[in-house]
Amino acid sequence: GPICFARGGTEPTIADCDAILGRLNPHYFLGGKVVLQVEKARRAFEEKCANVLGVGVEEAAEGMIDMLEADANNALRRVISGQGIHPSEFTLLSYGGSGPLHLAGCSRGIGFKDIITFQFAAAFSAFGCTTADFMRRHSVSTQHDIPSRADEATLAAFGVKVTTVWNDLTKAAVDEMIADGHAREKIRTVPFLMMRYTGQLEDVEVMAPLAEVNSADDMRRVIDEFEAVYAKVNHRVSRYGEAGFTITELGLIATADKVKPVLLKRPLGKSDPASAHKGVREAYIGGRWHKANLYEMDLLQPGHEVIGPAIIEHPATTLVVHPQDRVHVDEWTLLHYTHA
Repeated sequence: GPICFARGGTEPTIADCDAILGRLNPHYFLGGKVVLQVEKARRAFEEKCANVLGVGVEEAAEGMIDMLEADANNALRRVISGQGIHPSEFTLLSYGGSGPLHLAGCSRGIGFKDIITFQFAAAFSAFGCTTADFMRRHSVSTQHDIPSRADEATLAAFGVKVTTVWNDLTKAAVDEMIADGHAREKIRTVPFLMMRYTGQLEDVEVMAPLAEVNSADDMRRVIDEFEAVYAKVNHRVSRYGEAGFTITELGLIATADKVKPVLLKRPLGKSDPASAHKGVREAYIGGRWHKANLYEMDLLQPGHEVIGPAIIEHPATTLVVHPQDRVHVDEWTLLHYTHA
């Protein structure tokens, strides 16, 4: 593990970088159960990283974090593009023990409608597993090349092939859901395709606009849906139907509802978070040291607003608020992160 854990680790990690830069509280990790050995991590990092690179310890440590966050940022962009969606229509949820720690860099510049984290971020994966709808996702790889000027008979024939696969996948998914104990009338199914213009390397996921493709017109509706999704992800002028269309995967999603918990809604209060303030600590962010205000996450109340540089601490997670960025707490005590 990390050197700062003092559990035998000898190679610098991102956690060591966060500790060296003052972003982690050495006396509050896991609520104080683990005291981070910052100087031990700093000495090892200086020897194995900073001196090798010929830069200062802080510059090297932040550079490592910047690389990690840039990779995550780019991965988010690729996933979003591949799903055929636009980030401005979706909210990013940040969770895990270290998710909020790197939230700012991982999400900056993507343009999400909202960015949210929670007081129970460290347990959010478990929370999601227990509250997410039951789902089965079946898919098969395929290679259907549809010419740009395909005639009626050709389009209809492709439709028969697509529908046959969807029907097989539907039966398999529904049978599994029934075996899991779900009543047939409670199970919803949605077919999808992975499509691209013929000759391209990247495809996009398209939720089918209809359950079966029974005619040439139905096949045209599927193609039109693909082009609409493609234009949304890229740009309408990038559409190139003359190249033809390739279906690379056919799939089916079957779902059944699960009882959902109800979050407690509370009235919004004052924006001043002084009641949650717990001190000040030097933190290295954006190439220099800052006096970052410290806040106890569990003490933040609906209506509170925190302006960076700041660090919001919880026994199981840490939210770093970069300079001029903001965090506000809503009626459900969810924390909304806004970039400057």
